[in-house]
Amino acid sequence: MNIGINALHIKWGVNAGTETYLTNIIIPWYEEKSSSNKYFLFCTKRPPWWKGIRNHFNIIEISYASNFIIRVLFEQIILPITHYRKLDVLYSPGYVGCLTKKKQVITIPDTFAWKYPQEIGKLRSIYWKTIIPLSAKKAKKIISISNSTSKDIEKFNITQSCKIVVIKLGGSQLISFLNDSDILKRLSLKKNEYYMCVGFFKNIKNPRNILKAYNLYCQKSKNLSHRKLVLVGRISGDKAKKILNIAKQTKGVVIAGRVNNTDLAVLYKNSAGLIFVSLYEGFGIPILEAQSFSCPVVTSSLSSMPEVVGKGGIIVNPLNPEEIADAMMLLYNKVLLKKLKIAGKENLGKFSWKKASDETLKLLIEVGKNG
Repeated sequence: MNIGINALHIKWGVNAGTETYLTNIIIPWYEEKSSSNKYFLFCTKRPPWWKGIRNHFNIIEISYASNFIIRVLFEQIILPITHYRKLDVLYSPGYVGCLTKKKQVITIPDTFAWKYPQEIGKLRSIYWKTIIPLSAKKAKKIISISNSTSKDIEKFNITQSCKIVVIKLGGSQLISFLNDSDILKRLSLKKNEYYMCVGFFKNIKNPRNILKAYNLYCQKSKNLSHRKLVLVGRISGDKAKKILNIAKQTKGVVIAGRVNNTDLAVLYKNSAGLIFVSLYEGFGIPILEAQSFSCPVVTSSLSSMPEVVGKGGIIVNPLNPEEIADAMMLLYNKVLLKKLKIAGKENLGKFSWKKASDETLKLLIEVGKNG
């Protein structure tokens, strides 16, 4: 089976969620000692985990496709008439596939273009609303990463429900990165004396309500050990800089910015809790990352987050700062903390990157053989 993997949309080190998803799905295929399948990874540059060509795994670098317009032309015109002809099936994990009748599987991780178009920009939203349904119509199967996203895909008539296959993600891959790190020293942090937010500097992550909630928490916790609020995430663009400026004015806030996997693992391990109360998530990997380190979770009642956190977290209304602040206060309760940590570990067992990778490969082979 010749399997193509379209990773042209990935900017390694920038696309946090989609990069984490694709990497964990295909790494097991790449690391196989031998395989009856042959994989061809299309990308604009080599990923950081690349260790060279394998007998069963090759890379095709299309550096000029880093330009969006050129990428679209390559995906829709050049790829179908060149490399695509040699493939039994094409796997496109980034929303969009080729507008051909060739066998392909597409992952639609979320429905931002329909639910929160302002988060991705007007032009991209128009493009996705147009091209995603068209390519979904041509695809044999569509992968959704949560039941919530699957329902949204049906709700917005993006594709037929019979085409959708739910393959949930994992979240424990950071365990392997738990090595020596001086991140706590650099940020003047102590174990269990801070809360953390991941991917903070985007409006969809609900930063303003989190900061309001943190101020309320500070008022409520005067007689307790005062915990800082560590903000993790890439700061890029005017919107992110506005959020940064507001955060800087809040006493007790620590700006971590984008951190590597080792630093992130150490932050989770020593945190008093993850505050992850987004307005929308296609899945919500940080929830499982936190649970893998026995880090208590406060998360949102919206979209996929209740589905992902299970009983291993406190679920709140993300639009109610008072409710978020109360949840922060609950994380001082030792009895509740013990219950959350146990429930989090049990919940984590329901999710596995290996399982997600195996199920994705099984689906690709089925489509490649049967269509």
